[in-house]
Amino acid sequence: MPGSDSVHTLLIVLPNSGTFDVVLTPRACNTRLQLTDQVDTREETIQGYSWIACSGFNIIRVVAVVVVVVVKVVVEVVIVVVVVVVVVVLLLVVVIVVVVIVVVKVVVEVVVVVLVVVVVVVVVVVVVVVVVVVVVVVVVVVVVVVVLVAVVVLVIEN
Repeated sequence: MPGSDSVHTLLIVLPNSGTFDVVLTPRACNTRLQLTDQVDTREETIQGYSWIACSGFNIIRVVAVVVVVVVKVVVEVVIVVVVVVVVVVLLLVVVIVVVVIVVVKVVVEVVVVVLVVVVVVVVVVVVVVVVVVVVVVVVVVVVVVVVLVAVVVLVIEN
């Protein structure tokens, strides 16, 4: 086959019956031609690739085969891209859900802590106010009792 080992070849196996085979390996045309009567080949350049067109097949059908191969590759690439996009979107959804759950958990914990602190502060303030009121009442009662006792003592002595 003309060209280097890296040249891709398009081999038309049986041009008389209209069947063909796409081979993307180097030297495939030479190997396959040994098994057929087709020995006349020409090298064509189609869409930047070197192709071997065996005799008895016109270049239009060769181009048609090339287009079919290109479309097949494009479809496979699109399928892979769609699968990758779906996987990435699903992973993003999972990450977002996990982040939301963690944030909600943290917010709930913070709210609970704040509520506990508020309740404790309110209870402490109420207890302090009650104690102060009780102490004031006791002091007032003691003062009133002392004053009354003093008045009674003064009245009795006079």
